[in-house]
Amino acid sequence: MVVGDMAAERSVVSVLGLGHVPSTGEYKVLRIQSEPWETCQVRTLGSGSNGGWRQRPWPPVIISESSSKKMAFVGGVAYFLVDQDKIEPDSIASFDLATEEWRPTMIQGPLSSVFATTGDKLKYRIRRRDLSLAKLNDSLVMVNYNCQDGSRDLWFLDDMDKPLWTKRYSVQRDDVLLCNYHPLAVLDDGKIIFLVDKDLKSYDPRTNTWADLTMLRGYISVRMHHGSLF
Repeated sequence: MVVGDMAAERSVVSVLGLGHVPSTGEYKVLRIQSEPWETCQVRTLGSGSNGGWRQRPWPPVIISESSSKKMAFVGGVAYFLVDQDKIEPDSIASFDLATEEWRPTMIQGPLSSVFATTGDKLKYRIRRRDLSLAKLNDSLVMVNYNCQDGSRDLWFLDDMDKPLWTKRYSVQRDDVLLCNYHPLAVLDDGKIIFLVDKDLKSYDPRTNTWADLTMLRGYISVRMHHGSLF
């Protein structure tokens, strides 16, 4: 999807994402770029919008720009993993698409929450490169890659105010799979759809088995969308 004249602008777009605002029904594009200057902009899609980019505040903390897997759009809010020294690696910054403002406080991630409760830093070692975000069943999910056995823990945010996280799945890696696999959706039958490098595969947590679905080519980023843009 190309929005407006973005392809003609000679700038480095670090973050680009599409989100839905439930309260208004609008779809908005969030764009954050660091070159040639630092800008954070929002654009509303649809014939009823003015069609232009609106300047918004720059993120209050350094957010991860290394991969689209470091952000997720859930319930009208854009969530980003923080990539800043002296801040816990699983901390999350959030941008409200309705108000078009950054929320003043960060969300404490599940692993640092465990640290605060148990003090067990050896069991829950956090590395920024092992963390990613996803939207599953309309919930914000943090994915933690365990380098010891190649498994991935899926932590669901149940209560943002506390915050309260629940580890609902611990996905065991198939021996033939590489380390690069990321969840896209949970189906009605409980199976989880994963993007595995350039393939779509399903994982059944009840039997710990994988199945091939299809092969993808020529894409930059893959996201699931429920509903219609029209």
